[in-house]
Amino acid sequence: MTLKKQGELRGCIGKMDFERPLWKNALDAAVASALEDPRFSPVDPHELDGIVIEISILNQPEDLPRPEMFDARRQGIIVEKGWCHALLLPKVAQEQGWDATRTLEMVCSKAGLPADAWRDPAVRLQVFTAFEFGAADSRDD
Repeated sequence: MTLKKQGELRGCIGKMDFERPLWKNALDAAVASALEDPRFSPVDPHELDGIVIEISILNQPEDLPRPEMFDARRQGIIVEKGWCHALLLPKVAQEQGWDATRTLEMVCSKAGLPADAWRDPAVRLQVFTAFEFGAADSRDD
């Protein structure tokens, strides 16, 4: 679940529990995105009119056998090493104009790892695709 305010990121947290119903994951992700994203203060009720919600439904991630197989134009990426992990949606690389290498560096940095950690054989990389949609602000201001 991604929350944006005036086109800028306001919160983004996902729930990747493929054993639970989609609606439960979406509900939990919405609450977490609004209240628990450590990069932002909790969304205040007076902000709600200006929040745009984008939902990404992820396919089950698959291990990436070799980093050179990563297609940043259509795949999202997950990095994991020990307690450090992070995910970038496919749209992030597209919106930022990043190639595969830059996307791998950025997901490592997001996880708190060195930017080149994706080259470490001990790092687990997974890829996924996503169906993304959102509700644009339709108010007449």
